[in-house]
Amino acid sequence: MNEKSVIRQSFVVFVLIAVILLFVGVLFGSWNWLTGLVLGYLLSLVNFGLVMKICEHILALSSSVLLVIIMNVAKLLIYAFGFLLACLTPWFHLGGVFIGYLILKLAIYIAGYRYKGGEKIG
Repeated sequence: MNEKSVIRQSFVVFVLIAVILLFVGVLFGSWNWLTGLVLGYLLSLVNFGLVMKICEHILALSSSVLLVIIMNVAKLLIYAFGFLLACLTPWFHLGGVFIGYLILKLAIYIAGYRYKGGEKIG
């Protein structure tokens, strides 16, 4: 399981959830759930890329405590920016942003289950 397969799997999960939220948006006339989902997913991908880049540097350098601290603070600031943007603007829904943040984590769990123990299950 590498980062390309996780991103590919997360896009599939994103499309499935987006279709559900699109149906809910048409039903209730509210599109901010879908835009919040897109914002949350994009910020989650930014965080994932940040983790991948910082992990490369941590493995290359011997002193990694400062990089881990910087990475965690940067991740929290990115998450806070998404939630703040959702709270301050009417275009994004806070719940949609939260679901968007969870998409990548769901994809990692799904990919981990499918490749459980090094064997592909499905």
